[in-house]
Amino acid sequence: MRHGGRKALIARFAVSVVITMLLSVTGTLSSGRFHDVTAAEIKFTTANLNLRTGPGTIYPVITVIPKGAEVSVDSYSGNWAHTTYGSYVGYASNTYLASHSDGTAMMTTANLNFRTGPGTGYPIIMVIPKGSQVMVDSTSGGWAHASYSGKTGYLSVAYLTGSLPDTGGAVTRYTTADLNLRAGPGTGYAILAVIPRGTPISITSSANGWAATTYGGKSGYVSTYYLSTTPPGSTTPSGSAAAIRKGNEPYSGKRIALTFDDSGTVSQIRNILDILDAYGVRGTFFPTGSFASANQSIIREISTRGHEVENHTLSHVELTKSSDAEIRRQIREGNNIIRNITGKTPYLLRPPYGSYDSRVLRIAGEEGMKYAVLWSVDPADWASYSTVTSIINNVLSNASNNGIVLFHMHSYKSQKALPTIIQGLKDRGYTFCTVEDMVN
Repeated sequence: MRHGGRKALIARFAVSVVITMLLSVTGTLSSGRFHDVTAAEIKFTTANLNLRTGPGTIYPVITVIPKGAEVSVDSYSGNWAHTTYGSYVGYASNTYLASHSDGTAMMTTANLNFRTGPGTGYPIIMVIPKGSQVMVDSTSGGWAHASYSGKTGYLSVAYLTGSLPDTGGAVTRYTTADLNLRAGPGTGYAILAVIPRGTPISITSSANGWAATTYGGKSGYVSTYYLSTTPPGSTTPSGSAAAIRKGNEPYSGKRIALTFDDSGTVSQIRNILDILDAYGVRGTFFPTGSFASANQSIIREISTRGHEVENHTLSHVELTKSSDAEIRRQIREGNNIIRNITGKTPYLLRPPYGSYDSRVLRIAGEEGMKYAVLWSVDPADWASYSTVTSIINNVLSNASNNGIVLFHMHSYKSQKALPTIIQGLKDRGYTFCTVEDMVN
């Protein structure tokens, strides 16, 4: 009995210690990362949303809450909301919760200025990262009234993808080719009319690459690929693409863009992505269209992991030695492939071998390309004579503000050099951006 009594006393003491520890931890969490709301908030999911057992992606998924569902939130832990959905209780990312059910979820296709009013003259509230989801409740004159991260403001519709809300606020677009007006949103529907190139048309809504419009008294759908926010040929005074070796957007600090050309194995490319992610760097990739078409999953992964994917022609031909028709085909088909994979139409062209002339720039401009992107630093990672050390020294010695560094996805030497290069540039005060971020 004495031995059994001692066991019971020890058990009671252990329970009291655990309770005390739990109360202590709970008190710490309540006064620290966790905070309660004064009353349960009603919110709505803006996407199909994982409800997890804890405040982070490492926790198991309890259930998937459908887009548009009503949930109750009683507290927050960082960006995670303690959420009740039906009989389920867990944590959901607050990024995908909105305080009202109105609006349409859309995705930004570039780092996008969020402004206080519908125009570039209004102050910038913040810059919304590329690939972020925003809630759009109305559009007018090329600007969308949207909410993001608890703030409301205006965004340029040109850099949003997804479905535009049918709010009666139509936007104007220009056809960049003679364009079929179809009876439904797809090439399988009958052609109602052909809209001439350069025609301004009013777009009332869009989804999955098709826009609803009216032309000549007929209502139908057109492919968004052949629509532009500006009339054809008006992107530059000459209508030609501009050749650049460095970014042309003024910047007071030190920034640089890392670019990766051509092709590589999936494991090589994923290794590059893992290195960039580990250092918080966004890169710019220029795959050939033929490689992208045969390796769509990894190209899509490049884009979804926050990097930029642009055009390196269809099959890496030297454009200055090609006919006008072949130059046009190389650029157009490369663009089509990248757009079909990533959902974004490229406007940056990297001419193979850096070879271009006025004819190439003219045709590139006619095909919607704004810039022919060259480079300010070429460490020759493709050459047999280069070494990991020479690549590192070349980049660090020749880096400059708004510089563009040329790498190749298939170069194992560049991959070995990349961590040292990134850390060395950071130590020298550089930040990293995509080429898109440094051109105006």
